[in-house]
Amino acid sequence: MPEQQSRLVLQRTRRLFIRQQIAIINSIRAHLGEFGIGGPVGRHGVEKLIADSMTPGSPKWHARASPLSESSRGS
Repeated sequence: MPEQQSRLVLQRTRRLFIRQQIAIINSIRAHLGEFGIGGPVGRHGVEKLIADSMTPGSPKWHARASPLSESSRGS
């Protein structure tokens, strides 16, 4: 009985982590989409999007940095 209960707790916790991971990935994709940055779907696609958008000189860096610099000049 305690082994079964332990297994169920682990399964529920794993499901929770997976749901949270999916929510975070979707949120990151949505935020990058606000800057016109899109890419492959899935966890690995988001990892690549983040790496590309944080690399100075890449087109995705420019797409990310341009709106930020324009908004700071407007104030």
